[in-house]
Amino acid sequence: VIAKAGLKPIDMRHTVMGRAVPGTSW
Repeated sequence: VIAKAGLKPIDMRHTVMGRAVPGTSW
């Protein structure tokens, strides 16, 4: 998941929120 966050900082926030789903706009 961290590797994915490196590609997109927004994904990192998704992980923090408990949502490790790429392509999700919040």
